[in-house]
Amino acid sequence: MKRLSYIFTAALLLIAGACDSLVDKVLVVDEAYDIDKVSTEMTVVPGITVAYEVPPFSLDVNMLVGEATSGENSFLKAAPDNDPVFRAGDLLFRQSANPKDISPKKADIFENTGTKAEFVKPMAVYMVDVPGMLNISNQYTLTNPCIKLEFTSDLVHQMKFDMNLSVAGTVIPLTDIPFTAKASQTVFVSAAGGYAKADGESDFLVPQLSALVSPLPYEITILSIVFHKDDAVADPAYGPTDVANISLLPSFILPADFKNPSRFGSSLDLSNAIRISAKKDGDYKVDIHSISAHFEATNTLPLDLSIVGQPNDSVSISVPVIKAGSLDAPVKTEGDIVLSFLSYSSISSLVPEIAASAPTTPGATAQLNVNQGLTFAIKSITIPDGVDVEILKK
Repeated sequence: MKRLSYIFTAALLLIAGACDSLVDKVLVVDEAYDIDKVSTEMTVVPGITVAYEVPPFSLDVNMLVGEATSGENSFLKAAPDNDPVFRAGDLLFRQSANPKDISPKKADIFENTGTKAEFVKPMAVYMVDVPGMLNISNQYTLTNPCIKLEFTSDLVHQMKFDMNLSVAGTVIPLTDIPFTAKASQTVFVSAAGGYAKADGESDFLVPQLSALVSPLPYEITILSIVFHKDDAVADPAYGPTDVANISLLPSFILPADFKNPSRFGSSLDLSNAIRISAKKDGDYKVDIHSISAHFEATNTLPLDLSIVGQPNDSVSISVPVIKAGSLDAPVKTEGDIVLSFLSYSSISSLVPEIAASAPTTPGATAQLNVNQGLTFAIKSITIPDGVDVEILKK
């Protein structure tokens, strides 16, 4: 007769740097049984759940857009505390062109003689080298892109101007944009408006601008800005040689504010996040083939988050969608992660990706902010299919 007593550890699960025994049990083959007549293979503790709380870990917005938000030379910058339009920390892209000056004859503006009071190609924005943001697997649908036009002029008179805009080679003519009777003014040409906040600022809405620059194009160019009279007001007095001095500083503003359909993300490196080890000594061998981890997540990103594994016959991961939240109203999601695998070695071939999607609620938008993120905590571990134990005969 034989009595076999040992402590077996079914697996070690390393999550976010914590490593603990998942299951510790004393298995005893009673001495009333002859070990040679006991099945050498058995499945034990199917469905066992073990409390396994580890300190929560956090993932920020950089996990989604990578180097586009990292460092001094990054594409997206955080709005400062005193920004008149954006919330502090909101991510956006700004690029200004060089200032331009023209001095047309006033007659060229008000008499329509065929000559022009024109800015020729005052701005071109090329985004081919934008890190992360032009990933072909990403889809960005922009909410409110904007072209900012800062004017100064010694001709303080109500006029209008036309602008020819080129987006990815397609020319879009915009006509009769108001130019007010101010020596200094800023005109925001945008999809949804809301940029003009102070005296001397005005919004000019071009709703189709959002669709024109979604997804992000190779180039956005102002081909020309041409001034002309406003028929609603009388022309000013001027002489045949009088000139108007007009200066322009154009810039492009791209808020990281997305709407459906938008989807983007990045790969997750779980090489130091998940490790499962077999237990084997001279008397027994232990195997498991699936683990379920119950989690609680708090999301302040205004995006639904999903984690999926690339198709792989030997290992798979299943994670519920983590619902969008906000800085003002964080949203909690609770659920189970299930990791299934044919062998321990196959876990290393798992290639998971995290993807963010703009919410599908009509009118909902998702402005990204450096302070947003995801807090993730593991609460317990379950072995759904049990633990396979093989007693090794000598």
